Amino acid sequence: MLSVRLYEDEQFSQLNTNHERIDYVLTNVWNFDKFRSMIETNVQWNKVRYGKCLSTSQNYREEGDKMMKHDFDTNQIKEAYVNAIIHAPMKYDEHLIQLYQKMSEIERKHDKYESALYLINRAIDISQLWSIDTSNYLEMLVDKVELLKLTQRFHSAQKLIHNLSSNDQQLFDTVLLNRLYELKQDIDQLIDKSMLATTEQNDINQDYRSTCSFKIDSRCKIETSSKVGRHFIATDTIPSGELILNERPYSTVLNKEFLRQKCSNCYRELSFKLHPCSYCTEVLFCDSNCAKKAYDSFHRYECRMLSMLFDISHSSSLHVFRMISRIGPIQAYDLERSLLKTYSVDKFLCDIDQNNSKELKHFCMYKMYTLLLDHDEKHELAENVQHTLNAIEIAVMLDLVHNYRHQRSDHKFLLDFIVMVMVDLRRIGYNVFGWQQFDSDWSLMGNIANSLCLIGSLINHSCVPNTQWGFSKNGIIQFVTNRTIEAGQEITISYGTYQTMDYEKRLRRLGQYHFQCNCNACFDNVRHDLSVRCTNCDGPIMAIEYSSPLIHFGLCTLCHNTMDKFNEPVNRLNQIIQSVSTIYHIFKLIPLECFAQQSIELMESICKLSFTSSRPVITTIFKCSKSIRNFIKEDHLELDHRTQISLSIVNILVDHFDILCNEFGLSQM
Repeated sequence: MLSVRLYEDEQFSQLNTNHERIDYVLTNVWNFDKFRSMIETNVQWNKVRYGKCLSTSQNYREEGDKMMKHDFDTNQIKEAYVNAIIHAPMKYDEHLIQLYQKMSEIERKHDKYESALYLINRAIDISQLWSIDTSNYLEMLVDKVELLKLTQRFHSAQKLIHNLSSNDQQLFDTVLLNRLYELKQDIDQLIDKSMLATTEQNDINQDYRSTCSFKIDSRCKIETSSKVGRHFIATDTIPSGELILNERPYSTVLNKEFLRQKCSNCYRELSFKLHPCSYCTEVLFCDSNCAKKAYDSFHRYECRMLSMLFDISHSSSLHVFRMISRIGPIQAYDLERSLLKTYSVDKFLCDIDQNNSKELKHFCMYKMYTLLLDHDEKHELAENVQHTLNAIEIAVMLDLVHNYRHQRSDHKFLLDFIVMVMVDLRRIGYNVFGWQQFDSDWSLMGNIANSLCLIGSLINHSCVPNTQWGFSKNGIIQFVTNRTIEAGQEITISYGTYQTMDYEKRLRRLGQYHFQCNCNACFDNVRHDLSVRCTNCDGPIMAIEYSSPLIHFGLCTLCHNTMDKFNEPVNRLNQIIQSVSTIYHIFKLIPLECFAQQSIELMESICKLSFTSSRPVITTIFKCSKSIRNFIKEDHLELDHRTQISLSIVNILVDHFDILCNEFGLSQM
């Protein structure tokens, strides 16, 4: 495997930048054209595998027919027919119409009239699309009248009867005419004044936009700080339970197991709805409206390649592929190059309000996306290997679809473009929200999707958040306050860690995001852990590990100042603890004055470097004081000398007396 080969390549491991890594792979391992040739072969194979196939559809239909004949379980029969519909090419309309009719009949027999009506409508729509004029078409319309009656859509049924009655009566056979006449009589009797006032159920789906939209509470404001970056604050008191942000994600990628449960455009539960893509077998939609919107926006680029993109790096590769495809690879590249440190959140909020053009909104949203954190330089060798190869694969697939190298063929552009894709992949990992499905008892049932939120991603983390977030049934993310937030306070959410979790576990989890949480819970924990005292504000400094075991710098939890060469004080702390432990054990055997003096110096050093609220520091002080206490009890010491040593200890401990007493009862010294 290429990834293993690169991971073991000493030259690759010494490279420092993304440009160097990508250039090394394309120059020394495989060139771009070789990658392209290999991936193009796989793409062609996938297009066959996930394309429509009449014979496969017919096999599923025959399977369903056999199961129906032998009274198999209804769900098994329906599954066979669903697969037959998904695999059926659109041009074989009669075959598709009959499948939808069969499905409608099954649902009707089981009194599932809503789904039966939806399915017969699909059959009718296909008939109208291909201008099929048969007696079967009229029979389907009469079936629809009956289902409209059964679902209490009496006025719609009456209107359809009127339209049918206007047709040439010779087109109807006697049985159909009699059936239609009986239905008309029934429906006329059912319509009365009380029913006239009843609003019928709307069959038309709400027009969900496939692009990002959001609404921010007027009491919230986005600010930028050198200490905590972009963040939300409250400009007025916000009570508990208030919806402060409602956002349709910029990009949502359904997990594979939910592709047949959710519409791939509006993300609503499909239930009985069954509208496959016209060209592939991988995605389903609510109706033709959703199918068209998704196809025009993003699906036409990935159609029959969805599984390949998933296999590159799960949902991240699909997010990146879709976002770049929406505006075009060259346009995306030019946008990112021109935006370097010139675009802002405020500019985005202004642009998105002023631009009504769908195309311009896409450009605005992509520009906003480039502002989100990517932590590009903070990755280990394994991640650098994987991201390098993934970026090249995505760049190749973008070229296969958009042929951007026909416009820009120079090597420098290619390197820069793949670097952009690589950074995009990393940016996705730090800014997506997991849409999860829970049972009635709140146990996790599954991960529905990953969603990229342009505005929600600006809200900072706290292990004691004042705001909760969650998804609605159609993929809208909602942020609701869980306690009163006063004016001027920062609005926070949890990135997956809460104060009830073990502190070390929280640190490891948040380490994936490369930042140190400074919430009250973490501040309290960090003072009790082994931390370095900040020389700027006296706050605790903890390590930010970008690539274990190398610690790049320390970050003060209080003032957010960074300490370069953080390894030095950390190593010094560990040396002190080790030295004190050694002296403590030697002192029992050899109570020399030099050890007592050294213990005093070490005690002074550790109190300056760290905090006496820290358990390791308290233990160290206890060992020092016990060693010294045993030493001053020695009879050969003069009283003045004893007093001098005792005062040295007292001067050190006086500021920390209460803490030490609570922990070890040092008041008895």
